[in-house]
Amino acid sequence: MNKHTKKHKRYINELLDTIKPTRDSYIWSVTVAIIILFTSLAYFHYEWKMHMTFNFLNPGDNPDFRAFTVSFGLFITSLIVGAYVTKRRLPLFLAITLWVLLGLILYTFLSAIWGEGQWPGRLFSGWHRLENTSTLERVKTTLTAIGGIGGVGYLVIKYRERSAAERGEADEKLLQAVQQLGESSAQVRIAGVYALANVADTYGDSYIQRVIDILCGYLRIDRTREGLREGSSTNDKSPSFIDGPVESTILSVLANHLRPSHPKFHQWTLCSLDLHGAILTETADFSSTYIGEIDARGTRFSTALFERTTFRRKANFEGSTFKRFANFKCTNFESRTVFNDAVFERYIDFSGNSDDERTIFVGEVEFEGTRFSNGVSFCFTEFNQNNYSRAKFFGHAKFTCVEFNQCAKFSRITAYFGPNRQEPVIEFSGHFSRGADFTQVGDMGAPAMHLSFNATSPNKPTEINRESKITGYLNVHAKNVNFDRFELFNYYQTPPDSAVIFTNVTITGGADFRADDITQLQFTDVSFGATTEFYFPPASNINFTDVKFNSNLKNENGVSFPRHFHLSDGLPEGARWVEMDNRGFPLD
Repeated sequence: MNKHTKKHKRYINELLDTIKPTRDSYIWSVTVAIIILFTSLAYFHYEWKMHMTFNFLNPGDNPDFRAFTVSFGLFITSLIVGAYVTKRRLPLFLAITLWVLLGLILYTFLSAIWGEGQWPGRLFSGWHRLENTSTLERVKTTLTAIGGIGGVGYLVIKYRERSAAERGEADEKLLQAVQQLGESSAQVRIAGVYALANVADTYGDSYIQRVIDILCGYLRIDRTREGLREGSSTNDKSPSFIDGPVESTILSVLANHLRPSHPKFHQWTLCSLDLHGAILTETADFSSTYIGEIDARGTRFSTALFERTTFRRKANFEGSTFKRFANFKCTNFESRTVFNDAVFERYIDFSGNSDDERTIFVGEVEFEGTRFSNGVSFCFTEFNQNNYSRAKFFGHAKFTCVEFNQCAKFSRITAYFGPNRQEPVIEFSGHFSRGADFTQVGDMGAPAMHLSFNATSPNKPTEINRESKITGYLNVHAKNVNFDRFELFNYYQTPPDSAVIFTNVTITGGADFRADDITQLQFTDVSFGATTEFYFPPASNINFTDVKFNSNLKNENGVSFPRHFHLSDGLPEGARWVEMDNRGFPLD
């Protein structure tokens, strides 16, 4: 299964999730029941030519209510099933009725399988066997049916009693396990963790989410030495934890149940993890897990490992802090993902391994205001909707071999010198389907940011379709890149030694270069296929080596330069007019 098929499957699953009924509404069940009623009536009456009422014009004809009876039975069954789905528990009478109706439907189909004759009349063969029997046989059969209904009712009642007993047993075990979590001994608390997991695995259903909520709730409480004392609290943001073994056990139990190797895996992945505000000092290793939904707002992670993890629903890490290494390699985010105002204090890895093994953000991903303190890698990553506005990058940020299926939003980002005083570089390569927004980037008074656009491979240039906007306090280097519409470079109080260097670049849809101050302006083997305007002041280093302009623009005044440029035939030294195709690529 390729990545596109997986993506379509995810979209289908999300669509199905949106039409699931709510627990407090019967609208969906009534709608389905009505559709079943009229569909079955139409099929039985018109396809099988059955009479639903008496034919008064021909009194000799016998009425045939089978179509109406079967359709009404299916209607009632669907209503009760819908009530069960929404309420999860039916009154005793409705439960018995449901099982009786299901039994009748099963009898009908089994009779059809074992009966004789041709379809469709064979479907009701089980209801014709009393036509040639005596009255006594009919009475016996009727009493047997009544006894069967009574037997069904008895079984339903006994099942209810057994279920109630099991729930009582489960609740008792759950209470005992929770009490163990409150003990002072770490060994007893660890035993309580495993006892809770056993309750969830044994009784399943709603107990799984309850157990997860209890375990996550334990991680969210104040587990400092002061906080474990009765009636005390602390606001210390760097506490001395004494609960590491219990915390590690809880994290391990949660992760193991979320891996496909666990027999209860499918039930646990439907649940949500609520870790908001938790302080975790142990390694949170959720590698190769499937997480339904996670709320980690304001969570403090030590080491966080989410390699090859699949987040099926929303993943919320807003305001979280990652104190040590964080690994999100080859991770699938299948719904909305939020990292707004998160802090990564060490190196963070969001990269994939290759084009066939990517980190994928299927839904909207937000990194607005996020701080990357020591470098980050997004190599081989696929984005749909993304937002990096106001993000802060320290050190080297790599967005190489990426795919942006929507506009790449990097407005108002800043990049600073890293711990080794290396140049603050943000490197891009790959495919930008809907353009890029780098407006108001950099920080006045800080060293110039370095935006680098390179080829994904020696023979594969980076493609940036539609409009690209870049403004701010920065250096821009582009090599082996194809731009569509390049709208910008508006500089205001540009830092010293700022430069714009393009090498082997093609701009097909027009360009607009503006700057208040620039130190170096260098274009080498650059092609401009449409209207191009330059508004650069005199620079210390200006170079137009083998720059090509579309010859159609010569007579249309489609290229303009400021007065201080020394022009020959309307172009600076080193530039020339060439013929280009209708896409704006040189023909030579």
